[in-house]
Amino acid sequence: MFLEPHLRLENFEVQDDFINAAPENKKNFIRDICGRKHYDITAGVKSVLSSFGVIDIKDSGIDTYANPDYFSYRVWTNTPEGKRPANYSTFANCIFMR
Repeated sequence: MFLEPHLRLENFEVQDDFINAAPENKKNFIRDICGRKHYDITAGVKSVLSSFGVIDIKDSGIDTYANPDYFSYRVWTNTPEGKRPANYSTFANCIFMR
């Protein structure tokens, strides 16, 4: 299994509405970093995969927010409107199991 680039803990800051809506069994992936709440989606995905017996997981380690080679909706929305590209890229991930 390979984890593709995605939003990482350091840049996945969440607000109370996200925290309140999170299922109880996912709240353990919420971390406090310097007084702000962040969600560790990497740990969450690895946890779900391991519950299905997937333990050989390679991780790209790439944060789409921090790496300009990858699209990040958060970066796009934080860019002043006059400096945004007219269109933004999108991508999809999938899980393929044999």
